[in-house]
Amino acid sequence: MIASLSRLFPVVDQILFAASNFILAIVLARFHTVDVVAAYGIGLSVALILQAMQRHVIIIPLNLMKKIRNVKVARAWLGTHFIATGCMLSFVGVICSLATQLLMNGYVNLIAFSVLALIVVYMQAEFGRAFLIATNRTALVLVPAFLQICAVLYIALTGFEGSYGYLKTLFILVSVSALSGFLLLLLSGGVEWIHGDRLLRRLMKKYAGWGSIGAVASSGYNHVPLLVLGLYSAPAQAAAFVTMRNLLQPSQVLMRGLDIVDKRKVGGLRYRNPGAMQKRAFRQCLMYGTIAALLALAVMLAGDRITEFVYGPDYVEFIHLLLPWGVVYVLMAFLFPLESLAYASEKTTTYYSIRVVAGVTAASSSFPLVWNFGAAGAISSCLIGWIITVGATLAMLKKSDSSVLNPADIHETGEA
Repeated sequence: MIASLSRLFPVVDQILFAASNFILAIVLARFHTVDVVAAYGIGLSVALILQAMQRHVIIIPLNLMKKIRNVKVARAWLGTHFIATGCMLSFVGVICSLATQLLMNGYVNLIAFSVLALIVVYMQAEFGRAFLIATNRTALVLVPAFLQICAVLYIALTGFEGSYGYLKTLFILVSVSALSGFLLLLLSGGVEWIHGDRLLRRLMKKYAGWGSIGAVASSGYNHVPLLVLGLYSAPAQAAAFVTMRNLLQPSQVLMRGLDIVDKRKVGGLRYRNPGAMQKRAFRQCLMYGTIAALLALAVMLAGDRITEFVYGPDYVEFIHLLLPWGVVYVLMAFLFPLESLAYASEKTTTYYSIRVVAGVTAASSSFPLVWNFGAAGAISSCLIGWIITVGATLAMLKKSDSSVLNPADIHETGEA
């Protein structure tokens, strides 16, 4: 019973988080111009590129390690998170300030504010979820998710409009994330800044090299097509890219909820039975892909009715974009278990190399595809990158012999 609940809580958390994002997307599309919708989407893409670095350097190692029972270790991880988030905001803040001052454009200003706000929102949400599970407080993952959806519902009921209304929306989201961070602080009883800094340096030494390269490279097929679309096309095309993607976004968020628990199971098996670890990961791959395909099919079959109900009639003309997006999200679902196996099998270098090739290929193809086909071309670039990533990773892991993995050769990541 307890084991079932430990799996259920992260899934419910992800459902609430997905619901809040979905409601926010509806509010932006209905109450704001395409400039705001496009600025939010572009800002989100930039924020997710940076958050991906946090995921590979901090979140995945935290998910794969044993439960944290030492308070000092927990405080060190908390310090690592706060230091990493502060450094990221400082670095990006300087770039955003220069961009807004040099370009003096309202659209660019909206993008800059979106980037900074969403870095806080997504880095806090990702870490808070993993930290609560790692410290055996799984039930509490629902608290930040509940606060988030309450804030979004307040935004929806208030109906902020215009650029200043959008800035109020971002301020509320950041405030909720700060409150969630304060909750972690109360639960831990403090922060170990020195040990947190040392832990961050160790994690960066081990994962930041290829981790950062892989995260940036993956942006070539996740986010660069949207950035190119924003550069060469009208805001309406970028808004179409974002709104159609949002209809399928709950699929990935659900997969993340399942993946948080399943990563720990895969990570535990690597010490006892590497062969079983590989079989479990491939079974999860099939299960995740099937769930994602069914969800995508349901959305596509009712695409016109869902789009008109959610966004209004202005976006119905873009429902043809749901098909390539559906394929992309199925491939995303496949990658979660494959990524767990790549990490647990100590094959991260090869895994990141694959992502570099996929990212460069997708980014290069995005320019001609976007120029000729607009939003459809941008999504096609994403699809090209995901096909390369999933296909090559699957081939790499099937060729590897997991039986040669010796538990004595595996080092527990993040012990402080």
